Amino acid sequence: MEAPSRRREKAHPPQKLERKTVEKKRRALMKSLFSKLDSLLPPSKRGAVGQSDRLDDACSYIRETRERLAKMEERREAMVNANAGCGTPTAGGTASGPAALPHLEVRDLGSGVEVVLVSRRADQPVFFEILRVMEEEGAEVVNAGFAVAGGAAFHSFHSLNGSSHGDPLRVAERLKEVVRELAGGA
Repeated sequence: MEAPSRRREKAHPPQKLERKTVEKKRRALMKSLFSKLDSLLPPSKRGAVGQSDRLDDACSYIRETRERLAKMEERREAMVNANAGCGTPTAGGTASGPAALPHLEVRDLGSGVEVVLVSRRADQPVFFEILRVMEEEGAEVVNAGFAVAGGAAFHSFHSLNGSSHGDPLRVAERLKEVVRELAGGA
């Protein structure tokens, strides 16, 4: 009679080992997933010790991030709509927006020049023309970019001026000439 019981004992241990192995792998996977979740959270949200607390913190962080994103999208939409409608007359009766564009600001920062240009969306060549003029005048352009919102394009340029570089006032005058020429030709 002992022979059949031994067979049962021999049959069951591999199943128990298999379950233990599966459970061990599952726990290792869960641990690595929790570690990955923790690494995605900002340090201020990583204080929880228990797994349920960590999940709660992650859920609240995701919820807060979604709310912030929704507010930012609303603000962006409001700005785009404000820029798209900027061709309408204002309360004072003067037109602003596309009729007043392009608008150029040149600031001497001492160590460099900052140029901000707001132009009509169709004035894309103006970006490259401003860049060309700044480089011709010896300004070392370290950052240049543009963004389009509604019917306007916002261009920004940052340059360094050393003793061997051009005079910021001369750069400003040349840029104003270029913008006037482009505005007159458009």
